Amino acid sequence: MPQLMVHIFRFVAEHPSFDTISSIARMGHEYQIYNAVKYALTYLRCYYPSDYAGWKQNKRGAPNFRPAHSIGVMNLARLTQTSDIMPAAFWICCNLDIDHLQAGFKRNDGTVETLSRTDLVNVLIARQELAELAAFSYLYVLKAIADGGSCSCDSDDQSDDCQSSISGVLGQLTTSDTTCYNGPGLTGCWPPIDGSGVVGGYEGFGGQSQPTPTPIPVAKQGLKERQEEKREETWDRLLDLIAPA
Repeated sequence: MPQLMVHIFRFVAEHPSFDTISSIARMGHEYQIYNAVKYALTYLRCYYPSDYAGWKQNKRGAPNFRPAHSIGVMNLARLTQTSDIMPAAFWICCNLDIDHLQAGFKRNDGTVETLSRTDLVNVLIARQELAELAAFSYLYVLKAIADGGSCSCDSDDQSDDCQSSISGVLGQLTTSDTTCYNGPGLTGCWPPIDGSGVVGGYEGFGGQSQPTPTPIPVAKQGLKERQEEKREETWDRLLDLIAPA
């Protein structure tokens, strides 16, 4: 059987589908074929890292996986007792629309894969706390500039414009319906900053972008530093929220 698996692996695509990886892992686990389980988990570890530094290089999971496949990755983590692929999968699951999270996804054979009841409840509770934490973190990032913190602008006039623009967005956010933090992407709360230093949209945990109330001209370095600090804090909190197996 191990030699047969070697031949099978030769025909696996460079970026296999979730169903392929899941089948290899489950077959290897059932028949105690160590190399099969190792193959599947090694691939998953490339895209579902355990730390934020690894996650920020990707943010979307494996190339041919859909976001809902993170449900399956969580299940594989439980099945194989592989805790290090759990954080990123859990993170993405927290970004799923609640209906999709509960319904799961259809495998190629027509069966439906869902989270266990325990993991579903865990994700639903965690996503609420993470949404609140991320919302406050976003406000912190912008408020530090609006209150006169260093924004690294080229001139005092630009700095004033920067602070004024951010203050305006803060006003819109603090008076908006807080239910906007409970949709897909959890947060609409991270401001992605492009090369020109323009905040053009919110970025959720899974990398989804949502429209901002107003694009803001800001110096990117000051916000990026605060942004990364708060993202890492949120990730650390995520690790505490994952229920043990």
